[in-house]
Amino acid sequence: MKTSHLLLAIGTLASTTEAAREKTNLRKSRNVKEDGLSKELNTEDIFFWTRRMNMSLPPSKPTIRPTNNIPATSRPTNNVPVTPQPTEGTFDTPQPTEGIFDTPQPTPFPTVGEIFTSFPTDDSAGGGTFNCPAASFIGCTAIDPSDPQDECDVVGEPCLDGNPGEFCCRDACPRNYCTAKEGIAPITPQPTLKPVTTTPGPTFNCNLEPDERARILTRLIEEVSTVDDLKQDGSPQNKALEWIVNLDLSEVCPSDDAAVQQLIVQRYVMAVFYYSTNGDEWKECSAPNRFTVNTITNADAECGLTTTNATQIFPNDLRGSNSWLSDGDVCTWGGLSCYPENSADAFKVNVIEFENNNIGGSLPSEMQELSKLRFFALERGSLSGPIPSSFGNLQSLLLLDLDFNALSGELPEEMWSLQQLRQLDLNDNDFTGTLSSSIGQLNELRFFQIDNNNLVGEIPASMGDITTFSLIGLSGNDFTGGMPDSLCSLRPSPLQTLVVDCSIDCAVPDCCTSCVP
Repeated sequence: MKTSHLLLAIGTLASTTEAAREKTNLRKSRNVKEDGLSKELNTEDIFFWTRRMNMSLPPSKPTIRPTNNIPATSRPTNNVPVTPQPTEGTFDTPQPTEGIFDTPQPTPFPTVGEIFTSFPTDDSAGGGTFNCPAASFIGCTAIDPSDPQDECDVVGEPCLDGNPGEFCCRDACPRNYCTAKEGIAPITPQPTLKPVTTTPGPTFNCNLEPDERARILTRLIEEVSTVDDLKQDGSPQNKALEWIVNLDLSEVCPSDDAAVQQLIVQRYVMAVFYYSTNGDEWKECSAPNRFTVNTITNADAECGLTTTNATQIFPNDLRGSNSWLSDGDVCTWGGLSCYPENSADAFKVNVIEFENNNIGGSLPSEMQELSKLRFFALERGSLSGPIPSSFGNLQSLLLLDLDFNALSGELPEEMWSLQQLRQLDLNDNDFTGTLSSSIGQLNELRFFQIDNNNLVGEIPASMGDITTFSLIGLSGNDFTGGMPDSLCSLRPSPLQTLVVDCSIDCAVPDCCTSCVP
């Protein structure tokens, strides 16, 4: 795709020049209402996701850089956690589950009276003048705590097989062990001691318990991806969900605000795109192996991609050159740009532009959620599989450039409903089937290149209904018949270039500008 073609096709949409913002601080904090999502999960789904998220969250979280416009989390107020109170709201209070989401409870340091606890002194305890130390103070004395074998039988009795003067006591394994180290009698607390006061514990992220936050985010994302895809280990959707719930340093907060929900969905969809197109194998701007402040900072420094061609067309867009899946807004990720902050579609993805960045994998259907996407160019990669039929929902699309990949299958009928499309570059792929007569609905199309594929059948006469054509490339296929008179009537203006195979009956130069043997 040449820059001159882009400017000719879309240049009329360019805004007045203004220096583009290179970095954007987009993060805002908001409180969350819990009744913002109406979709209910069934019992199986709730169990699956609660358990899933509990087991995968890292044990500690690094310091967060507040660079995202999606509401982020509140930070803990101190380091002494206490048992959280149930959150009021329309959602059921989550039941405690084993896993990493449980609030860590500190091990209380024993009091003097607890450290030295005297066993009974009656005959049942062996005559009982020996004071065993408290188990909480001794800990576990076993060499292998997983197999704590008793050294003696009766607590408080002399050890029959031990050394002289040793008595049988109980440790915290629990395990009976022999010791000659005697405790002292417990100290009676004085009534004048000041009462112990508790310090307020940490505030949960988003003012929600972790499993509840995971559940609400999952409800929202299930509106975008199927439950089967989300549950399938290793799928792009599964990886993207785990990232946005557990690993994303921006720690997005659910909300009942529709605008916030759209930005959360957008963030998830771009993560699905990353994993679907083998983002870890891109030449530039891949996410780091681990999500910490330091690794993301280093990955950002190595990313040099930006929306080169689209910058000339949308100079006021928000854009950056940070690594993907970093804690900043998606607008700062390399190869993306978003509508300006002062526009009606602020922070929504406007441009996705990659060329020769080793883009592979396949195109995910979730891309249909990017309803304001206007410029989608993934040239010179190794994308395979079909164009999803859901791409027909990208009604704002002006340019679709997927040339020099390995895409296959038939061109989806839904694609011919993109009536805003100005440029469609699909050359040098492996598409099959026929060219639908519905292409005539693209009445704004200027550039159309479908060269070097495996298309068959006749060239649709309905293409002559598109009176905006400037360039058409049809060579390198297996079309039959002749060039429709309706297309020839567009020569030489507005149609300046028309190239076909020489097997097509087309007069040169009166109709076709050239033919390919």
